[in-house]
Amino acid sequence: MAVGNVIENCHNIHQQRAAEIDESGYSLIRLLEIIVVLGILTVIGVFIVGWLGAQNVQIVCNTDALTVEKGIADYHTEHGTYPTGASEAAMETELVPTFIHIWPSNGTHYAITLISATGVVLVAVPANNPTPVAYDTANPCGSAR
Repeated sequence: MAVGNVIENCHNIHQQRAAEIDESGYSLIRLLEIIVVLGILTVIGVFIVGWLGAQNVQIVCNTDALTVEKGIADYHTEHGTYPTGASEAAMETELVPTFIHIWPSNGTHYAITLISATGVVLVAVPANNPTPVAYDTANPCGSAR
């Protein structure tokens, strides 16, 4: 019986140590799983933020072009003609601050110009694009980023 008690005691000690090991912390595999999941969530978050940034530039482009278009319409109503400047700087001097409170600042993402004979607002995306499109076409700011 003494041998049976020794074996039983060894078995109990083994179970206690196994319980202590399981309760003492995460295993290496569990930590690796957590790191992989956090990495995947981070990559998804980065892509979502990038996509939202691109959407914001398109929204700002459309809003700026609409603001300029309305300012040109107000100018035409008051003067009977469209502004004579075809460049942003020339339009800005004619429209700000009477018809547009402040000229839209757009950096290099897009440029807004005007066909002065017809009052058609053109949007060039990106700003150095040699062939701007009319603002009233479908999604003129679609590729602004």
